[in-house]
Amino acid sequence: MKNTFLQIILCWLVVVFSVMGIGKAIKGEDNKTREEWTTQLLYDTTNACYAGTLRWIIMANPLLIGQPPPPLVQRQMIQHCFCVMDKIRKQYNHEKYVELVTSGISIGQLFMDKSHECMNEFDTMKGIFITKDQLDNSTMKDNETEVIPAEPEGLDESTPDEELEQEQSIFKG
Repeated sequence: MKNTFLQIILCWLVVVFSVMGIGKAIKGEDNKTREEWTTQLLYDTTNACYAGTLRWIIMANPLLIGQPPPPLVQRQMIQHCFCVMDKIRKQYNHEKYVELVTSGISIGQLFMDKSHECMNEFDTMKGIFITKDQLDNSTMKDNETEVIPAEPEGLDESTPDEELEQEQSIFKG
């Protein structure tokens, strides 16, 4: 009798939920026509940017191999990648970006272009990278450009090698 009672209750609940439309909330969706960027794609693309940025830093300074960046640098790198991600999302919708990624063409240049845009527009990697544009060999002083001379002015100083040669010639005998 207990089993029969439970079966009747379960059947009654199924009927009630069906009538209320709970089943209508579950629906299938075609992923190929999906317009918004999935969380997985955002995560994967941001991680790819982060890994590329880390490789970029290590290429510039090989002594950092095997050392994790300090937390503040990690945060700056991820903020940089958020900027790169935003720029990519403005240029490509979800479908076009997935086509680009799955086409087999390297999208590294796309990341580099967007990375440079973020660095130039928002200075996202300030203190970590210095772009060539920032190395213009001049400084600003009271709205005038002061050119830094290529060779230092002042007394000609001998190099340590020249000093060593001079000392050795004295002791030669």
